[in-house]
Amino acid sequence: MANSVYYMTFTLLVPVRSFYFVSNTSRQPNHYEVTTLPSKIPPLKQLWPVTYLPMLGYLEQTVATSIINSLSGVGAQKPKFPFLTSTKSALYYVACHLKGA
Repeated sequence: MANSVYYMTFTLLVPVRSFYFVSNTSRQPNHYEVTTLPSKIPPLKQLWPVTYLPMLGYLEQTVATSIINSLSGVGAQKPKFPFLTSTKSALYYVACHLKGA
């Protein structure tokens, strides 16, 4: 099955062996709508404390939104403080935004 082609029909992934199958399912989709759903229910999601995550996951879950918001603010406002270059002005804005968050 290394070189198989797959065709998606109503959230059902079916390996396709021939063009006839693909064209037939495209012409008669009502034929496949009686597919029964599985009776198993997925387990409930368990909430884990963020401190159990590895360092990269911890930073992604806690700090990423603040950094994204501060960088979006820099891009939207393009601050330029007096006597500072544009790079230092942007870094100062990000630092103040993160300090306030």
